[in-house]
Amino acid sequence: MNAPWSHTSLTQFRNCPKAYYHKYVAKDLPFVQTPEMLRGIAVHEALEARLAERAPLPEDMAAYEKYAVALLARGGIAGVEMKMAVTVRGTPTPYWAGDVWGRGKADVVVVKGHNAFILDWKTGKRREDPSELDTFAYLLKALLPGLVQIRGAYIWLKEDQVGETHALDPRRAYHTIAGTVASIEDCEERGVWAPTPSGLCPWCPVTTCQHWREKK
Repeated sequence: MNAPWSHTSLTQFRNCPKAYYHKYVAKDLPFVQTPEMLRGIAVHEALEARLAERAPLPEDMAAYEKYAVALLARGGIAGVEMKMAVTVRGTPTPYWAGDVWGRGKADVVVVKGHNAFILDWKTGKRREDPSELDTFAYLLKALLPGLVQIRGAYIWLKEDQVGETHALDPRRAYHTIAGTVASIEDCEERGVWAPTPSGLCPWCPVTTCQHWREKK
C-alpha cells in the first residue's frame, strides 16, 4: 500500500475505491472541514483534557461531565486519545514510525487485569457498527498481548446515550483488515479504481465521477 491504513481509509475504500484513490493515492481533493467536523474535534479535545489533565469542560459541553466523572471513578484508564500502530507483522511500533502498516487512535482505553474496555466518543448520527472498535481492539491486542477479553462501546453524545456493549475480536478485525488491504493492493497493481454508486454519492467530493450528483 502507498500509505498506512486507518479505519477511516479502509472504510472509504469499502464504500468506493474511486473516492479512496482520489483521497489517499492521488490526493487531489481539497481538504474541507465542515462545522460538524470542527465540533467533533473540539469535543474530543475537551474530553481528552478533562480525563488526562482534569481540566473543566466548556460550558456548552457540560452535559458530558457525567461520562468523565464515571470514567474517572471507575479507574484503570490506560490511555486517552491513545495512539497505536502496528507493522505488517502485527507487532507494535511508534505511531509515526517508517514501518507502520496500520494505525488508529482510541478515545478512551480502560484496562483492568487481562480485560480491556474501549470507548469511542461520537458526535454524529447514531449507527452501531462495531468494526471501528474491532480495529482498535486489534491494535490494542498487539500492544498488550496478555489481554484476554476486550469489549467496547460508542457514546452517542448528541443523543446523550451509551451505545451497545460489543464483544471485540482482534482476529476477526485482522482478517477484515487484511482482506481490504489485499483489495487495495490489487487496485494499485491494476491501476483500476472502480466507482461504487450509492446513497453517499451526493456528499462525495469527487465531482468529476459519473455517479456524482448534487444534493436534493
